[in-house]
Formats: sequence, C-alpha cells, structure tokens
Amino acid sequence: MLRVLVKKNVKAWHLLLAYADFAYNRSPKHTTKETQFKIIYGQDPLSPINLTPLALKDRMSVEASKRVKEIQELHKKIQGQIMNSNEHYRSQANKHRKQVLF
Repeated sequence: MLRVLVKKNVKAWHLLLAYADFAYNRSPKHTTKETQFKIIYGQDPLSPINLTPLALKDRMSVEASKRVKEIQELHKKIQGQIMNSNEHYRSQANKHRKQVLF
C-alpha cells in the first residue's frame, strides 16, 4: 500500500504512513467482516479528524454500562466469526488429508 501511495516520492514515505494506516484500519477484514476501528472503538470514523478526542462537554452522553455491553456483544460476535473462519480454513486444509496410523 505504501508503494502505491509513495510512487516517486521515496523520501516522503513517513508523511504518508498515517494515511496508509488509517486506510488499512478502515477496511473490513475477511475473517471478522468488520473494520479494526469498529472492533476496538465500536464505531468507524469517517475521516482522520474524527479520531481526535472531543472536549468533555462535546462527548456522547451514553450510559457507560450500556456502552460496555454493546462492545462486549460486538467482541463476542467477532470471536464467533473468527472461530467460524478458522474452522472453514481447517476443513479446507484437511479436505484431502488421509489419516495414517503407524
């Protein structure tokens, strides 16, 4: 991804690293079908400016216990998706395997 972003500006790769990181974290992963931002924070930012912390008076007034339960349910769902994906990979890898006893 960096190669595509940097192209001929080889010395400016460190300036584009944040953009590449944001794009990577905003793309849904095959295993979880969710973005890294969604898994960690519970929501997807629209742009990098949405990642800046808000002042205390501007933050969402959501009950903490409700938010914790939402994040825990999301993590349980993601964990189930990872287990299903691993099982699918295992079944595909073992499709032509024969058990041999010595």
